[in-house]
Amino acid sequence: AVKAVEEIRDGMVVGLGSGSTVKYAIEALGRRLQSGRLRIAAAIPTSAETEQLARSFEIPLSTLKVHPVVDLVIDGVDVVDRQSGVMIKGRGGASFDEKRVMERARAITIIADPRKLKTGLQDITVPLEVEKTQLRQAILALKEDYGYLPIERSQVPDWVAQRGHTLIDIWVPNIANPAAFERRLLDINGVVATGIFP
Repeated sequence: AVKAVEEIRDGMVVGLGSGSTVKYAIEALGRRLQSGRLRIAAAIPTSAETEQLARSFEIPLSTLKVHPVVDLVIDGVDVVDRQSGVMIKGRGGASFDEKRVMERARAITIIADPRKLKTGLQDITVPLEVEKTQLRQAILALKEDYGYLPIERSQVPDWVAQRGHTLIDIWVPNIANPAAFERRLLDINGVVATGIFP
């Protein structure tokens, strides 16, 4: 996390991901800014938790509307395939916003330890963000059309609930073509984001 922050240069717009690993990057960024060794244009958080922590370190925040191009995104990962680089993220419920920020990024730095590295995407849990009003229909489609047993999260972070999304998980035995698999999932009414980052 500290090494990732060393990649940030003066004047950059920085995307701040979500999750436990990114906390260390936010703390390191806050210390660099407070020391006067670095000045950034702004940081764009991908969750309410990230925003709150960044504010506590007086990191200047912005939005994609104000800064539509992001110079560097720093984020963690749940699983990454060694061969393809495909990532599974979003178990913290932030995949919708993480993808929006990453799509605008010139560069992305992912923080991961060796436990997150896999060879291939087998026996894996994929988080989905689903519109609350279409949750039952989406679960039915996942069961009947795809044969998955969706597990609804009992506790959803407030910022996800504010968006009207519910977080569910599906267990997948193998993902041979992540991009195609993600497109199939997004075709299901109510599914607004997946944890697959192809």
